[in-house]
Amino acid sequence: MKKVKCCLLIFIVTIILNGCQGKPVEVFSIEKLDADIAHWSSEKYQGREAGTKGNFDARDEIANQFKQIGLEPLQTKDYFMPFTMVFNDPKAIQTNLVVHLKNGETKDFTYGEDWLKRISSGIDVELPILLADNEREISPEESNQHIVVTEKQIMDEVRVQFVKTDSFRKTLSDYGGDSSIFQISESFYTYLKTNEKDIDKIHMNYYDAPFKQITTHNVVGKIPGNEDNVGKQAIVISAHFDHVGTAGESTFLGSVDNATGLTGVMNLASILKKDSKEKSFSSDILFVAFNAEENGLTGSTAFVEEIASEYDSIININLDCIGIKDGGKISFVGETMGSSNLNELLNKIAVNQEVESTSDLEEFSTMRSDHVSFLRNNFQAINISQERYDKIHTTEDTPAYTDSKPLKSAIEIVQAFVNNYHNTKFEKVENSVTTLDNFDEATYKNGMRLGEYKMVSTSGVNRLVINLDRDLTPSEVEDIQSAFTDTSYELIESQFKYELRNLEYYNTLSRNTVTDGEVYELKESDYEYANTHLTVQKENKNYFISTFKGEVGIEEGSIDIETIDGWKLLSHNDPSTNEKAFTTAISTINVDNEVYSVLIQNYDENAGKSFDTYTKEELVQLIDGFNQELAIQQIIKMTN
Repeated sequence: MKKVKCCLLIFIVTIILNGCQGKPVEVFSIEKLDADIAHWSSEKYQGREAGTKGNFDARDEIANQFKQIGLEPLQTKDYFMPFTMVFNDPKAIQTNLVVHLKNGETKDFTYGEDWLKRISSGIDVELPILLADNEREISPEESNQHIVVTEKQIMDEVRVQFVKTDSFRKTLSDYGGDSSIFQISESFYTYLKTNEKDIDKIHMNYYDAPFKQITTHNVVGKIPGNEDNVGKQAIVISAHFDHVGTAGESTFLGSVDNATGLTGVMNLASILKKDSKEKSFSSDILFVAFNAEENGLTGSTAFVEEIASEYDSIININLDCIGIKDGGKISFVGETMGSSNLNELLNKIAVNQEVESTSDLEEFSTMRSDHVSFLRNNFQAINISQERYDKIHTTEDTPAYTDSKPLKSAIEIVQAFVNNYHNTKFEKVENSVTTLDNFDEATYKNGMRLGEYKMVSTSGVNRLVINLDRDLTPSEVEDIQSAFTDTSYELIESQFKYELRNLEYYNTLSRNTVTDGEVYELKESDYEYANTHLTVQKENKNYFISTFKGEVGIEEGSIDIETIDGWKLLSHNDPSTNEKAFTTAISTINVDNEVYSVLIQNYDENAGKSFDTYTKEELVQLIDGFNQELAIQQIIKMTN
């Protein structure tokens, strides 16, 4: 979870209200909640970073507990909902830092213990150090010729900067432009300051592991509703179970963020399952452990896209960072358009249960948690958190930083909400505020060429629009079409997609581009080819093909996989037919000494939704009629 906080606090006066009484929660102890939080944030799960073994182990344990509770799977028999994401293996990064003294001696410093990346796209330097007062201006010459060591981060561009940090903070979405900034421990800072005159230079390198696309999962269980009163509606109770993993030998346990929220969801699943045996709910109650929240809400975004068409209405109550020692009151967090109704109902229950709470509703949510994925699709959603959570993403976020009392209160509030309002119809929120993630970007890109960008303003929200796509020319389409030896497959859509070389440059452009209607142009060196998106059609059925450099990672055993002629075919059991439904075929090949991957799937990245699954025979026919090596060779020629 990330938050830029600007709260309007509302003190809830404790009074007795008519209605909203709810059924008292089954007694469960603070000690049990403490034990659950300690379990989910134990060393066993190694910080639960999406794509790592610890994350997969946590995923499997969540599914096992859903089964023991008696929840039904939503789609597949194993409670998993797969999605793809970009993964950077924390165990494969290159790190080295050696201080060279003038007397010839050297001293090594350890990544994760003495220093940690804040932002960097990769660096390998040998430079002397410059201890700088934060009041002093650093000249460009000094910046380029030194590693600048400071007590506070310098906002101007500095080539390499070491910043003294009391407690290292790790995130998974910070990339450097031309600057590299590293956090250093107080002891390392003191060493550099004490020995400044004796230090000749520092040799350091830092490189992330190559990014690769992997398949990972959200975990979803269901208490089915009777649909008597409200039609097909889902109340989604969620929390993300991933965290930021490790750095060197240091583990970021993530007890508050978000073993607390996961503990809440697991206990609510058990409590509400028992409630449903006494009286069935009128809505489906979905319990979702989201993955890859720390990677930009990737899991919840995929989930909402997947289920949006399956329900007439959906609401979301998300638990993130709830159960914090000295964290203040319970806080209901969201947006004025999409969260006000839920905020009012939850606050009424809080008042009735004599729980003090605050409301933090903004026009555009600056709290980046999974409820935002629902808001962006105009579903009512809200997050339950607390006022303060200053130690998240640090190694200090341990069970000692938690307090289960506010978590227990939040569980009681959500249980009462479900029992009170499961038979209330919750409509979608139309005309929600246009935000960074929710507007028709294609409209604004119309007429823009590859590499052009501009700032647009809609409903008071500024958005940087960069066109990093280009359609293939007619001659390029002909060349790609020639790779389909079975001519019954017609190439109906084709795009090359590019990405910024340094993702932090997006933030730089956002800060420096004015909303004046002008169109600006990136340098070609600012972006690079990322992948190719092709849509082919046969007999009115579409196949979506993506090609890119690098490997696709698949967790063996997580879904059904068959291998045919080097292709891995992914499937799940379709409960309506009790037959296998195939969604994806993956191949990895070597072309010109480079590894490339080819994906055939039923998910259209441009439309953001899945279409009909395939039979095994349909995928095999396409594979047999597609010369993937020739296609890759043509793409290399076109994009170089």
